[in-house]
Amino acid sequence: MLVLGCPAFAQQALLVRQGDGFEPVVAMVGATPVVAVDGKLMPAVTSGGGFAYATKAAKTFAPFFITVRNLSIVPQDHITAPNGRPEDRMLSFHAEFESAFALDRVFLALEVKGSTTPVNTLYAYEVGPIRPGVATPVQFLVSFEADWADCHATLHLFAGGPEVLHSEMPPAQVAQELDRMVRVQLEGETNAPPRPFMCPPPAYPAGAPRGNAAGSATIALEISPTGAVVNPVVQQASRPEFGEAALAAVRRWRFLPRVKDGQPVATRVELPLEFKPPPSEARR
Repeated sequence: MLVLGCPAFAQQALLVRQGDGFEPVVAMVGATPVVAVDGKLMPAVTSGGGFAYATKAAKTFAPFFITVRNLSIVPQDHITAPNGRPEDRMLSFHAEFESAFALDRVFLALEVKGSTTPVNTLYAYEVGPIRPGVATPVQFLVSFEADWADCHATLHLFAGGPEVLHSEMPPAQVAQELDRMVRVQLEGETNAPPRPFMCPPPAYPAGAPRGNAAGSATIALEISPTGAVVNPVVQQASRPEFGEAALAAVRRWRFLPRVKDGQPVATRVELPLEFKPPPSEARR
């Protein structure tokens, strides 16, 4: 059985062979990679033997986060492939992807490596657009000839090209990467106020009474020198539900901290947040 997660997880860019070189993948349509040619998005060209993928180290992850649910990666024997041909071995992938961010051109790459044998295979597939709070299911079958008892898999997620953080990564590593991403953004800064970095808008609370036109809340919090949120508290809320939703959102936020004389420093701020009901609620 495949084990998900490599011990070392580094940000990558996904590339596909085009002619004599490799081009960055910026989207997927099903299992077909899309590249940028003279500023236009075009399906990648294959010579007929399938697409050859590679990865390249990238400077940083994009400041987005995707939650992966109901992940299943299961090798199967003697099944019929989508093209109707019998296959001895296939790899079945299923997962649901959800985010607080609105993301377009989301795609995945599944990297399969052997523990003791030289297996190194990349599978890429479309996830599509992700809308805030809406789970996007993805499932596919691919040929898999290796001995899966000797393999482990790493899931990479991309949005428009750059790799994004996700919940299958170890939490300690996500926090470490966010710290590093903030440091990269602060390079060269001498004096600057705190600024939002990874701060998706809070979701309209499901427990709010129907017909509510809007809501508001004010959260007091400390922004640490790494941009993390410390000790957030509700200062004011038009209804308790909005205060709870605002508090749940800001606990996951990351800022660029205040910079004073070239050094990041902690600062205390109060943040007003506004809530608008979803369109379906607003019409009731």
